[in-house]
Amino acid sequence: MLEIQNYTKLFANGKGLWIVIVLGIVLLLLPNLLRDSSYAIGNEGYYHLDIAKDVVEGKSYELLGWSYLIAKVSDFGLTLEASANVLLLLLGVLFILLFYLILKDIIKERVLALLVLIFSPAFIYLFSVSNRFAVPMVLGLLCCYLL
Repeated sequence: MLEIQNYTKLFANGKGLWIVIVLGIVLLLLPNLLRDSSYAIGNEGYYHLDIAKDVVEGKSYELLGWSYLIAKVSDFGLTLEASANVLLLLLGVLFILLFYLILKDIIKERVLALLVLIFSPAFIYLFSVSNRFAVPMVLGLLCCYLL
């Protein structure tokens, strides 16, 4: 019984959310840290980085989409690869926070649901590989929260 009380005390005051966020950041950084190469994972990542390079150089006028977002984040002094990774990390953390806020009124074991979310292969792939689906997923979750 004492073990259950300690569990609820830890997660009742909000420390559990921060533990899950830090764990999520670590899990999202691991695929890029464990690789020997600094290049993007997958073919689609190369495509978006190439289009972002064209946007930075002024050759492409594709003003919407994932490539444009990578190009604009690289204006802060980052390389295109680093800006894509930072952007995916920020979107992953925002996804965790929005998921937590949606579950806040629905279930009591929110942190357990967040742990299942961050350990799922779909979440790790979505926010560690440069693809065009990360932003719509976060925006869709934001729409669910605002409704």
